[in-house]
Amino acid sequence: MGELEKVEASSLLQRTRGLAVLEGVLRKRAELTDAIVGALYERGLDLETALLTAGTGMLVEQTAVQGWTQPAESRPLRDFLSDALRSPRMIAARTTDRGVVPSET
Repeated sequence: MGELEKVEASSLLQRTRGLAVLEGVLRKRAELTDAIVGALYERGLDLETALLTAGTGMLVEQTAVQGWTQPAESRPLRDFLSDALRSPRMIAARTTDRGVVPSET
């Protein structure tokens, strides 16, 4: 095997390992989301609301962690969680202000 083939094989192996790690992370996030949906449903939320709430919570957490792990950041994670949680609330408030109110089913 020539040098170029070795480099290409090594690169392919690294990408494959990276994809396997990403797949594992995504699977764990999906399992956690499912567990949250189940817990919310058991506490009385309808399935649609439980799905939306769990999905929103996972996005808030992901957004906060991405900001918190930036090299130049020194603020605590709770600040990023507060900021990320505020974003969907602001969108909902703007939507309601324009007269588009979520339906009650």
